[in-house]
Amino acid sequence: ELNLTIIPYDYPNINYNDLNNSYIFFNTRTAKTAQVLSKITYKELETKLELAPQINYDPLLIGITQPNDTKKLLIANSIINPPLLIEDYNLLVDSDIKYNWLNYSSNILLNKIYNLQTEGDEFYMNDFKTYIFDNQILYKTKLYQIINGAFKSIDY
Repeated sequence: ELNLTIIPYDYPNINYNDLNNSYIFFNTRTAKTAQVLSKITYKELETKLELAPQINYDPLLIGITQPNDTKKLLIANSIINPPLLIEDYNLLVDSDIKYNWLNYSSNILLNKIYNLQTEGDEFYMNDFKTYIFDNQILYKTKLYQIINGAFKSIDY
């Protein structure tokens, strides 16, 4: 019903004129996303909305972008309130589970292994308040915007 046209681009070969009045879905690392956002602002293009996956839920994005660059950017994030004690233990071994999705997911797997060893629930990961069904983690994805130099959850 929306009559959308999908035009994939490989960074840096982007026809920026095509981005005017469009929805943009980023599948790029943080630095590349920031460069494209900056160029959209520089060229004074008006996008409808800019969407980014988990990989862009990174404090680096806040540090290398200007507020005008991110005003229409929504970022999906599945890392929801990791347990503070587990986060601290991870930081001791230089493993970030607050922003690194792979490390976060690995900790959920460790929670499952612990539950199996201690005869706990094999489906409910109590430390992360999430479930695993058919070997799939049931993520509770939220959308965020960058507002006043921080990620702010938005209701949808």
